[in-house]
Amino acid sequence: MSDHHTPAGAAIVQCTFCYFPNILGADEQDALCKNCGLDLTRLASTEHRAETADQDAAPEPVAPLNDAGTDVDPIKELLGDAAAERPAPAGTTEPAPAAAMSARLRDHDATAKPKESPKRRAAIHPWVIAGAFGVAILGATITTWVVLSAPANVATPAAAQQQEEIPINLAGWNATPNWSIDATAEATAERADGATLLIATTTQATIVDTETGDTIATHDLTGDATPLTYWADDTALVVDGDTLHLWGPTTETGDSDTAWATAELGDATLSVRGDAIFAVAEVGAKYDIMGADATRTAVAVPTPGAVPVAATGDTITWGTNKGVAYLTGCDGSDKRDVPLTAPSDTATVSRWISGDAKHVYVVWSDGDTDTVAVHALDTGDAVSSHPLAADRDAAATATRDGAHVAYAGLLIDATTGAFIETSRDIDDAVGGRFVTHDPLSLVNPAGGATPLEGDTVTLLAMSPDGDLVVDTGDTIASLSPDSKNAGVQTS
Repeated sequence: MSDHHTPAGAAIVQCTFCYFPNILGADEQDALCKNCGLDLTRLASTEHRAETADQDAAPEPVAPLNDAGTDVDPIKELLGDAAAERPAPAGTTEPAPAAAMSARLRDHDATAKPKESPKRRAAIHPWVIAGAFGVAILGATITTWVVLSAPANVATPAAAQQQEEIPINLAGWNATPNWSIDATAEATAERADGATLLIATTTQATIVDTETGDTIATHDLTGDATPLTYWADDTALVVDGDTLHLWGPTTETGDSDTAWATAELGDATLSVRGDAIFAVAEVGAKYDIMGADATRTAVAVPTPGAVPVAATGDTITWGTNKGVAYLTGCDGSDKRDVPLTAPSDTATVSRWISGDAKHVYVVWSDGDTDTVAVHALDTGDAVSSHPLAADRDAAATATRDGAHVAYAGLLIDATTGAFIETSRDIDDAVGGRFVTHDPLSLVNPAGGATPLEGDTVTLLAMSPDGDLVVDTGDTIASLSPDSKNAGVQTS
């Protein structure tokens, strides 16, 4: 038997800091731990006192509860998981969650093994405890600082490089992707230099580096409409119902920085022409040019009824049914009228197709005869013309740099204004190539086509180095030309 007498009404209180068992009498109100000096009255009196003297395990840690009375993960509370799921405020650079654009990684076992309950320890000297406690605080502080200070809008290497890649079989291209991301895209658009790709789902817009697959920026969409995507020079534009989301160099920050901005169209419509984005309040009368920061600047219409046909740099080309091209600056200044030379005295302009810095492309109609013509903007003379056998309302498709335009079975060289006939139905363009879907092929504007046999894919972009970015339906991936194809597919 033990010769140690336990007074009546006493209880053993185990210190939750050093686990030293303290024998306290019922009348001890200001008890301190006999080992480390911790104020034991802070342990919620009866709830933390042992009922028997032979208890030898430390109390199980209790998870904090939220307002609903359920367990709360303190790490999630620290990092604010709930806050991360909220959409970013309009006009901010804070990226939205990238659930629809998450990179495919190996699954890791995230289940934490429960820690064994610590047994009763021998008495530890207070200075040892204090030193260990200081190290623990320092380590936790450093870890928290590293987590919270990592830029949220910079893709980590794990997001850009995959542990496993699913082969994509496409004739002429290496089957193993350079990179891939999980995505079900509603709309995409590649920038003129091919360096970045704009991808939009119904709920999110994402800017991706075509060389690495890294996410450059993300932005939440309303999810109320199917998005439309465009590039106007170096400004990305997503039309989300009546809401516009723009990403590009801003007036305040300069060309070295980019940010998302949001604007409501209201009663206006949208017109993208070359380098410019127009908000059209009244066709032929009221136009605003929209900047990347969503600001609107009214631009003077050179003559009643004129509509913007093309915009390159600081010059806008306007057109009317009078067969006159009007050139103005973006601020409406430097107005110049250029009458176009008609193919006949009775011909009138029935359609303005598009234009570039040197030319404007139009359709002339004279009775039942339609003629497509390229006119020089310095003289108005026709550089080339060709009878139009197809529907003049056919869509025009341009390569991303605007160097070539496909229209109604004709390819227009923007450099010379010359026509090249083609029997292929041009459906789209990537890089400096056109795309046909039946069969899937890359068409070289200079002549010839390269069939792309194999898996069913949609061609999205071509990087500056000639890598092909494709969509398999649930994955967007980059493929390099194989050794036999190297140098053929570059943009």
